[in-house]
Amino acid sequence: MKYSVSFLLAIASTPLLANSPIETISVLGSRSDIEQYRVAGAVTVLDESTIRASGAAFLSELLRMQAGFAVSQAGGSGALTELRVRGSETNHVLVLVDGVAINDVGQGGLVDFGHLTLDDVIRIEILRGPQSALWGNGALAAVISITTTQATARRISLSAGQDESYRAAINWQQQFDTVLAGLNVSAFKTSGSNLSFTGSEPDGHRNTSINGNLQWQISDAQTVSFSARQRLSRSDFDSVDYLTGYPADSDDYTDVSQQGAQMMWRYEGQVFSHQLALNWQRNQNDSVSNNQSNGQNHSQTGRGVLQTTWHYRDENALTFAWELAQERFTQRGEVSAYGDPNQQQQNTSRSVIIDWQHALSSNLTLTASGRYDDNQVFANSRSYKLGASTQLNPQWRVYLSQGVAVKNPSFVERFGYYQTSLYPFIGNPDLAPERSFSREVGANWQRSDVAWQVSWFDASLDNEIDGFYYDSALAATTAINKSQQSSRQGVETSLNWHTDLFQLQTSYTYLDAREEDAFGVIQPELRRPRHTGSVQLSVTPINKLTVVATAAYNGSHQDLFFPPEPPYQQRVDLAAYWLVNMNLHYALTERLGITIRAENLLNRQYQDLVGYRGQPQRWFAGINVNL
Repeated sequence: MKYSVSFLLAIASTPLLANSPIETISVLGSRSDIEQYRVAGAVTVLDESTIRASGAAFLSELLRMQAGFAVSQAGGSGALTELRVRGSETNHVLVLVDGVAINDVGQGGLVDFGHLTLDDVIRIEILRGPQSALWGNGALAAVISITTTQATARRISLSAGQDESYRAAINWQQQFDTVLAGLNVSAFKTSGSNLSFTGSEPDGHRNTSINGNLQWQISDAQTVSFSARQRLSRSDFDSVDYLTGYPADSDDYTDVSQQGAQMMWRYEGQVFSHQLALNWQRNQNDSVSNNQSNGQNHSQTGRGVLQTTWHYRDENALTFAWELAQERFTQRGEVSAYGDPNQQQQNTSRSVIIDWQHALSSNLTLTASGRYDDNQVFANSRSYKLGASTQLNPQWRVYLSQGVAVKNPSFVERFGYYQTSLYPFIGNPDLAPERSFSREVGANWQRSDVAWQVSWFDASLDNEIDGFYYDSALAATTAINKSQQSSRQGVETSLNWHTDLFQLQTSYTYLDAREEDAFGVIQPELRRPRHTGSVQLSVTPINKLTVVATAAYNGSHQDLFFPPEPPYQQRVDLAAYWLVNMNLHYALTERLGITIRAENLLNRQYQDLVGYRGQPQRWFAGINVNL
């Protein structure tokens, strides 16, 4: 559901941005290279030095600090972690890793951020707003691009901490004449803490990632690259005790396996540029309860993209792209009195994309993009985005944008789960894609040591899919498109102030997200705090010592609780909290450093979801070596 974007200014968009140069190239703001100051959207870039300085183990820790972002985590490290941007649904954010979309189409297109570690990540770029026109189905609220290949240095890091926790990573790069090769290996393991408020069983997590890349510079104009990665993880979790309605200790876990690969050829000419990309992504989720399989969900997506860009004048470009994607879905489970969940499905989509960037003057840039998706089993869809950004004077830049984005129904919503059983879930073949219309206006102001950004956004979601609708005619549960519209409005602002002594970065977001229920009552949307914010302070009190302290504020919000007695469903209020982390790094030599990190420094008890205890205080100590 969301919109167009604002403009940007990498140094001012959101916290953790000060190390990014102003005129860097955005990989998300256009189908062709575009300077960030010309993007009609709110862009955040986190470079490698910023990521390392934070000491964070998981991507979700950094995303908590970003304007417009709300994180919901069902426990400690590795627990199910969902992300909502500007009040969006959790499956309305598209995530790319080394250019490959990792959204799990077998689970409705969501991404579990609890499995995304940072030891092999060197760049994160975030573009808010509706981006379906550029990047396809699912990009209603934002696109996040994660780069793990081409590490800038050879590096080894090791750390250990409480709860039998450890982190280890090796990053290696080598140049062979015209070929650049890179390899990253990382691992994280913890016995964890108890995510429920009863019992004492810890819920652990382990995670191993390996990825590599090759880049061959055929000529000054031609490049061929290949990247591949694999991530394996296991997360313990507690099932809900139906006598209380709360999670309780249980011997349950989920194994997740993700593989992805991409091959790309690029030709960069003076007038025309061409690109051919072939990529593949597979997600496997195997759930185990009391040592017995509790269901398997596997999906894979293959995609081919051919695009041509005409650079018809300096800072002006027109891009045409053609995309073919095939999604496959396999579901496995035990046949029981409830029914037979086993099924295999697939969908093929063909897309045409056009993207235009035109500088009317050195101070005014217009952008426009459009997309048409021809889906095999879902309704066809159209999306677009229009934007403009202008430099009023050396200090002020303003921007505005408008767009429509779409999200296709999931395989389960379309094809069902139990087709015949005591409690059938029947798929709905007539579902239409969810559709979001959005507008945004913003401004940036900066001088040599201070940068400030503010943006206002307004988005509405039509055809929202209700996946738990009881149809009396079918005598079964099914999925429908809601007739009611949900709306999200808000303001984001951030400030970045840096001096020779310190760097201070702050952000604040006000969000008003509402929806109309089946009885016509307007309700706040669940798990969407009205107020979120962050503060980060980086100081070097003595030579060679760097201290980075972060504080993320998550405002009060509502969640659903399902008690075992009437009314069986009720809204509950969850309290606001501050989550404070601190990372200290001391450089013993130019190559060797030691790190001490504290998570949840104030040891606050908090809940993002009803009944799920947040990560308690934990300390780490480690070393890192630049080879």
